[in-house]
Amino acid sequence: MKIIFYFLLFSLATSALGQNCCTGGSPLANNLNLSNLDSGLSVQIVFDQNNMSDFVSNNEILDDDSYVRYNSSLFFQLSWAIKKDFSLGLMLNHSKHFLKRKSINVGRETESKGIGDLVFITNYNFWQKGKHSAQLGASVVLPTGRNDVKDKDFDIILPWDLQPAYGGWGGLVMVQYQNGRVLVDNLNYFGLLVYQHLFENKKPETSQIFKQGAEYQFYQGLGYNIFLNQLVISPQLGLRFRYTNQDRINHALVESSGGIWLFNMIGLNVLLSQNLTFMAAYENPIYRNLNGSQLTTSNRFRVGIHMFFGDKEEQKERTLNF
Repeated sequence: MKIIFYFLLFSLATSALGQNCCTGGSPLANNLNLSNLDSGLSVQIVFDQNNMSDFVSNNEILDDDSYVRYNSSLFFQLSWAIKKDFSLGLMLNHSKHFLKRKSINVGRETESKGIGDLVFITNYNFWQKGKHSAQLGASVVLPTGRNDVKDKDFDIILPWDLQPAYGGWGGLVMVQYQNGRVLVDNLNYFGLLVYQHLFENKKPETSQIFKQGAEYQFYQGLGYNIFLNQLVISPQLGLRFRYTNQDRINHALVESSGGIWLFNMIGLNVLLSQNLTFMAAYENPIYRNLNGSQLTTSNRFRVGIHMFFGDKEEQKERTLNF
């Protein structure tokens, strides 16, 4: 019997970290894996780096290179099939934020790192017909991460966008669809809708109340599976649309937050063995229309591995996707 490997899009896109003003933590919405297992366990480890060097006002890139910024995160997700077509999971993460403000004489560097918020994940494969399938995922974000990191020089708590975690409650809902055969054999289609909502959160040691704007994302892509001896190589192309509402501080709208992004995505998945898949992905923006002026994503890359432990004879035949 052929191997069963199905995992959510190796989504390359930026998440809440795309904005400069206020959103912080790790890009949770882009790294959740809806592993639809029939049995056994799966483990996914992903390194995600978001390079931010574009200073954008509305839909124009400003001639301003005075900032250097990147956000990097390491994700560990464990998924367990409690019965056929229904699985539970947990995702842990660690993130690092780096910002350097360049000036004529000297550059000022700010850095934070720490554990991000814990995410509890449920996934249900509610429809399966031939090569077509659809899944529903729901996740709860638990306020377990750090949002109280202080500046190393001035001993004051850093802004929201430089904290390792949001530090508040939240939730995500995801619906995805896959067609394992589009026009020709081995060509497959993948689509995903994501909604993320985070609740109000009070900043430690202050009276400031922050709420990150709700986020909506839509991904779609095509992949082609190439069988080479024991390897399955799957190059992929896709697009991601992202819209976020404006953030709020003490219930007042933050002017330079929220907007519309459109990214193109390039990915490569390689099935190395029955238990191990290597993943790599890259994305860059092709359209942005943002509120106010924001330091935002210029490019992003992700690399990772996906491991499966279980009875492969019970698994369904799946195709590789993002």
